[in-house]
Amino acid sequence: MNFKEELKKEVLRQLEKTITGVPISLSEEVIRTNKLILGALDEFDEKELLNYFSRIFIETVLETMLLECSKEETI
Repeated sequence: MNFKEELKKEVLRQLEKTITGVPISLSEEVIRTNKLILGALDEFDEKELLNYFSRIFIETVLETMLLECSKEETI
């Protein structure tokens, strides 16, 4: 299974979990977001998706590291 198929499968799994276990207002927003993601998956090739998610991951790690460093400096 390629990355795109795995990502679609995971989004659908999260969507299914959302419908059964989250308050309605939040659930509707998550469902809308997941549908947008599923639609976008068809427009991008696998390399573009990998680059996009890699960039998000790196940004998240860097933000977390900066937060941790700033916490240590204030202590």
